[in-house]
Amino acid sequence: MKKYLLIIILIFISSYSFGQEIYSISVTDGIITDTLRFGLNPNATNGIDNVLGENELPPPPISDILDVRFSGEDLIPLVPIGEGLNIDLREGNNMTEDTMYHKLKFQWPPLATFLRINCLNIPIGISIKLKDLFKGVLIDTVLSESDSFTITSTGIVALLFDVRYQFPRPVELTSFNSSISGNDVLLNWITSSENNNTGFEIQRKNIQNNIWNSLDFIPGQINSSQNTVYNYTDINLEAGSYNYRLKQIDLNGNFEYFNLTETVRIGSPESFYVSQNYPNPFNPVTKINYNLPTSSHLKISVFDNRGKLVKVLQDGFSASGYYEISIDASELTSGLYYCNFEYGNNTISRKIVVLK
Repeated sequence: MKKYLLIIILIFISSYSFGQEIYSISVTDGIITDTLRFGLNPNATNGIDNVLGENELPPPPISDILDVRFSGEDLIPLVPIGEGLNIDLREGNNMTEDTMYHKLKFQWPPLATFLRINCLNIPIGISIKLKDLFKGVLIDTVLSESDSFTITSTGIVALLFDVRYQFPRPVELTSFNSSISGNDVLLNWITSSENNNTGFEIQRKNIQNNIWNSLDFIPGQINSSQNTVYNYTDINLEAGSYNYRLKQIDLNGNFEYFNLTETVRIGSPESFYVSQNYPNPFNPVTKINYNLPTSSHLKISVFDNRGKLVKVLQDGFSASGYYEISIDASELTSGLYYCNFEYGNNTISRKIVVLK
């Protein structure tokens, strides 16, 4: 009984960055149906990545039934089926213009009269050009969304799957910049168009620990063809160097990163400064910001209106930088108090009012 080998190459040309998108096709001879998944992942390699779900399949069935799987061999020469994957991810994302290959091999049953290829979860915006390797003389058709195509000639031994990603980018960003005020960082960005844009997650990384942290989420316009200005202020940063990026998320959960090109550097304060507490009056907690230009001894104390020491909040060495301290007045009665900051040879006092 003669067996035929069918190889499909999936070529991806893309313009939009997904965290990971996996699409599916199914192949059936009317009796057996195999479903295979493919896509792009920034962590994928050209080998088998078990952590991504790629696992080598066992040899084909000993009986002559339909067998379909991805393979890593070259298209030429044709190689016998004996290994493969049911999921094949390639390194990359849809921001690149790279061409990605996914090779699909078939073993036709000897009595098969057709094979049908079905697109399962192919979204709007993706088109698949299905061609034979004879330059489309026998097969030349376009598939999209939930289309299917039936091969009736078992003489077709090789097909070309040309998958093109033609999504418009959900967001066109025209600028993304920052400015510094003291130890606050103001981020500004402008979009010229938005398509299905849920919004932007703002992320910050201290270059010393290299860990991205989520700060806040700014809702987008969903759909817009006008310039939209966004801003966000990251307040009370300690001295250091920081990177920022926007994680733009669309309605389907796909996302794209926009990185601030420059590194933001917060230096040491130029002078000793203590803010007025806020809120004031307060019950039971208030906060005070203060700046220390150099490292030195710092004592923070609370006195009542008669000058009697109520509590010591801090007494010890403190490095230069930007700080915030909370004062809890749960155990204090209503009235006027003084919070003294003794720093080196300098003392600054702030009136605070407890109102219960």
